[in-house]
Amino acid sequence: MKLILALIFASATIKPCAFAQDVVQRKLSTESSADEVLDGKYPFPPSPEVKTGSDLAGFAEDRISKVPAPGIHPRILLSPQDLPDLRRRLKDTETGRALYATLKFRTAGALRNPKEWSSQLYAKLAAGDEAGVLALVEEHKGFPPGIGHYQPWLYAIVMESFDAMISGDEAQGKQAATAIATYAKLIQPNLERVLNGPMNDDVWRAKTSGPTTGYGSSDQGMREGVGGHLLGYAYDFSYNFMSDSQRATVRGVISTATKGRLWMGARLPHHFRNWNWIAVGLQQPLLALAIEGEEGSDPRVYKMGVEIARDYLTYAISPSGESTEAVGYTQFGLVWGNPFFVAATRRGDNLLGHSHHRAMLDWYIQSMEPSLDHFTSHGDGGDGPPTIWTLSMWHYFFPKDRRADFLWHCFLTKSEGTPLAANALDVQNDPATRHLPVPESFSPLKGNFHIIEPMLWASDDRMDLSVKPGDFKFPTMRFDPVRGSLNARSGWDADATAVQFECRVDSVGGSHEHADRTNFTLFALGRAWASD
Repeated sequence: MKLILALIFASATIKPCAFAQDVVQRKLSTESSADEVLDGKYPFPPSPEVKTGSDLAGFAEDRISKVPAPGIHPRILLSPQDLPDLRRRLKDTETGRALYATLKFRTAGALRNPKEWSSQLYAKLAAGDEAGVLALVEEHKGFPPGIGHYQPWLYAIVMESFDAMISGDEAQGKQAATAIATYAKLIQPNLERVLNGPMNDDVWRAKTSGPTTGYGSSDQGMREGVGGHLLGYAYDFSYNFMSDSQRATVRGVISTATKGRLWMGARLPHHFRNWNWIAVGLQQPLLALAIEGEEGSDPRVYKMGVEIARDYLTYAISPSGESTEAVGYTQFGLVWGNPFFVAATRRGDNLLGHSHHRAMLDWYIQSMEPSLDHFTSHGDGGDGPPTIWTLSMWHYFFPKDRRADFLWHCFLTKSEGTPLAANALDVQNDPATRHLPVPESFSPLKGNFHIIEPMLWASDDRMDLSVKPGDFKFPTMRFDPVRGSLNARSGWDADATAVQFECRVDSVGGSHEHADRTNFTLFALGRAWASD
């Protein structure tokens, strides 16, 4: 969100766009218009047919509540009737208490630390002091730094609004609601200006500042202003604390950003929607769901989101569950993919039960090194594990799936308390997060990870800790003929021999895969003998 409000402050002096709205070149001459795409126009030959099915074994259907009528919130990922049970889980389960403590720690550091000017900024936002906000932003040459990987400072206000919704604290809730409405009001003029520029029927091509798009060096285009889906989360969590005027303001900004707009992957053939940034783009329909059925909403955006998400699961994930990319890079896309899968399932499009999606659990298990506290797969981010936002989702919605249970158990009992999602060293050294105080000790439930979804899906449905990995009798070999990838091991004890052999045969479209052929890794006797 670097410089976003400073640019808005200056926007009053910027001359109107030189193009009148009715003559602006909104797209390339060879492209279908945004409205045509959203209405279902598909100018490509048929994609290769891939058979998929539905696997609902172990699915806790009672944890998918009915979506309320338009104008009733929360609604994106939970309904009002879910709040009592969510409050119970966050209070009475070990997982819930730990996650709630992490959220409190993070909001205190980002919004109330007197040593940081961000506390002054939040106070002025929460008071509706627009002039004070703009003066602070101008003084500091931009917004406060992000509070985690792809977590702009706006995320702290989202966490605060979530906390107020859970606690029912009226004063806290109204402050967070005012902060969100003030922020939305300030970004609206600049948002409208950039979306009236050339080529901007696709919001992922819209730029608000900076010569290039690159996280940390300049903002991520229009998405940085609304925080991807974050303004939608904030509206959803704060709705019941807002006045009608505040709701109209935020709703109008969300409508401007989503109605009749395209995003990453919308203009691609089905089988080209096959790498993690396609899942990242699902933040756009998530944002649109915040105002679902309300003034300014566009139901086509959700419908297109379901199509893209289903294509991602069909073509980016093989029938046996392996992504076109490594486990780690896949998790990055699932920051936004997971909540959309759940949101769609709540609306009758059960992406959680997509057969390829369910099979990913097999891939995660086979990618584990014999020590069971580290993962290796081939491609960028190949040493990254399945993350808390993924494992908590599977564990909550499929509590009777032994694979989900086993992976969650491994996550919680990782050696020496080092979290899989973000370790202490990363937090201390990451420029985006090192300004925050660091807890004295770390566990898998502490750190600067994307926390809202794990809190929504918190539970203590744990396996017996005395159960050994070998007791699960998982297969010791797995071959994926679509990817050309083999995992094999001698057993599930820590000294087992394990090898992964790679000979990719499936490359199509953009990806973070490695082009290596005959690449392999080897582990035995408790150590790595050949690493990627």
